[in-house]
Amino acid sequence: MISCKILFNEKNHAMSPDVIRHAVSEFGESYKDATRAVIHDSLVLDKDGDKFKKCASLILKNFKMTRRGVFHEHLDEILNACWRSIGETVLDIRNLIPQSGESRNRFLLWISDHEREKIISDIWQMTKALLPFTMSSYSYGLVGASKILFSVLPEIVLPTDNTQWKQLFKTVDLGDVIRFMIEDIRMWEDVNGVYLNKLDSSHRLTTLPSIYNVVAMKARHRAKSDFYYDQTRGISYFRLHTVKSKSTVEQTKKFQDKRRKMKIHVEVFIASRILYQNKPSFSPSEIIDFIHKKFNDERHGIPTHVTAACVANAPMNHPYCYNYLWRIRPGEYRIFKPRHDPLNPEKRGFRDQPYPHDVPEKYQYLLHME
Repeated sequence: MISCKILFNEKNHAMSPDVIRHAVSEFGESYKDATRAVIHDSLVLDKDGDKFKKCASLILKNFKMTRRGVFHEHLDEILNACWRSIGETVLDIRNLIPQSGESRNRFLLWISDHEREKIISDIWQMTKALLPFTMSSYSYGLVGASKILFSVLPEIVLPTDNTQWKQLFKTVDLGDVIRFMIEDIRMWEDVNGVYLNKLDSSHRLTTLPSIYNVVAMKARHRAKSDFYYDQTRGISYFRLHTVKSKSTVEQTKKFQDKRRKMKIHVEVFIASRILYQNKPSFSPSEIIDFIHKKFNDERHGIPTHVTAACVANAPMNHPYCYNYLWRIRPGEYRIFKPRHDPLNPEKRGFRDQPYPHDVPEKYQYLLHME
């Protein structure tokens, strides 16, 4: 499986928030207006599919998909058929979002892995159900399907185009695209300490996919030489260039200073090793409290790192894992001991300590503790 990074360059450096703000501010007004409309109108859908047809029609027209092809002459008829095929599932997901108690705009990141995978599975099933209506002699229908689903689930689905399917994601599974997007956003937010969905000053693009799509579409227009695939890591990148005025350079420098905050997994490693010096085991809350107090860090990804991504014997639910901790029993952890603990085959190859250059000098002595 290829991991896709739109928010990072080929050197694995995160784009600064200000660069993305600039990209959003210069992006097409029609896209921002149309997206704001579907975010608002899709909040509550009717069983007859009237709002579905309104939202889908608006997005398809905005992306110029009604000028020719399957949506050109029989748009209403096709959308009626689409609603009959996927309407029930769309309503189920639409109703689940407010019931979850999570922010709609950040729903994808804040629900549990199990809940997310169930929704992603439903998205893929709906994609396949839409293909007979969106497919044509020159298109497999994936673009149209993703646009239609984005129009009523703008907090979940990325409206992907042909170039993104072929050059970046290299998959026909919209569920994979969503997984890639989630991990890319999560890593970017961990680095920058900023919520991606807060970067539109006009407050029209308020969901994660709506902002992410701006960066992906900007990358789409770059020359082929700007597409970079790292075979050693199995990761695809797009370079996003911007004209850097003096003020932009200064603002970018300010955000680069913020980026110097330690990576979350490094903080977890340091906290657990220091706690281990005084006691053989500890609770997840002790690690989290240590990070909050010692590093003044309250990023939302910390609990996930402590209880899942950094736990060697936790299920493999994250593309990026670290073998730093070992779960003894629920609520009790210790440090992972590579010479002693039986490692799951799926966790082999992941690091049991951070790279030295990511660890502040005063904590370097912890790197060889076991």
